[in-house]
Amino acid sequence: ETWPQALALRALPANLRESAADAHELSNLLLLACGSEAEARVAPTLLDPHVKRAALAALYGAAELYLLTDRSPGFSDTSCFLEREVSALQHAASATAALHAFNPAALLSMLAPRK
Repeated sequence: ETWPQALALRALPANLRESAADAHELSNLLLLACGSEAEARVAPTLLDPHVKRAALAALYGAAELYLLTDRSPGFSDTSCFLEREVSALQHAASATAALHAFNPAALLSMLAPRK
């Protein structure tokens, strides 16, 4: 009858398969709704599509749980939480891109003494 009860029912072992399928579908919809430009900032093309979906599904789930206990006017604390988490996801995505571009051989050749 309430949202927390509905979430509790979705977490029951008998309902996990359907819940996971719904989370997968929702994360696909979120990626499509973001558009390619926004998607690239949050989840660069270097990342596997499954990783992108998992990250968005985790972010959505965390925001949903946060919202359940948010008593701030207009759920402003949840909005701030979501902004922080999206920013953290963007930083992680850009760090992943930088790590992917890292070339240890080039670094070693730059550090090697010249003859």
